[in-house]
Amino acid sequence: MSKCIFCHERKGKRPCPALGGAICSQCCGTHRVVSIACHSDCVYLDTNVEYQQKRVGDQFEQERRAFYKDLLEQSGDKAAEMFY
Repeated sequence: MSKCIFCHERKGKRPCPALGGAICSQCCGTHRVVSIACHSDCVYLDTNVEYQQKRVGDQFEQERRAFYKDLLEQSGDKAAEMFY
């Protein structure tokens, strides 16, 4: 297996059309779109977008639950009902 075209240290396991060779998953994840001009049809780019959207959604859900819990504890049922 060839070395990563970006770091030249780890094994390049993913094809990277933007760099014209194989890239390791760590470099792909760290440098995609930031240091590498990824093609819009890259399968790893799509996977990353889906993952990030889910992660942000999960984080928002946790923050929303904490907000309602704090509101209920501080202001009672009447204030919490205003937000439902």
